[in-house]
Amino acid sequence: QVSRVAVIGANGAGKSTAIKVLVGEQLPTEGSIWKAQGLRLAYVAQHAFHHLEKHMQRTPTDYIMWRFAGNDDRESLEFKTDELSVDEAAARATKWCIDSVTGTVRRCTD
Repeated sequence: QVSRVAVIGANGAGKSTAIKVLVGEQLPTEGSIWKAQGLRLAYVAQHAFHHLEKHMQRTPTDYIMWRFAGNDDRESLEFKTDELSVDEAAARATKWCIDSVTGTVRRCTD
């Protein structure tokens, strides 16, 4: 299943920061980020003119539909990898539990 979303908010609300944290370009100042296995995130930065100059004949909607058609980001396919890093493989091999009272995530102690 493929979904596309828009992040909308007032200037200075933290939209760009939130997106950068979600895609891993920036670390969160507090808390944890948890993503579903197989989740792929991509975004078009608000100042990504180097991407857009080749697509000036397209509307913004046409560009997004072209770029992310087929469930892949055509602008960043050269950076794509299906291999897990050592840390990702270890994290997936570990059993995790969510505390039903606090909602915090911790390693399970069977």
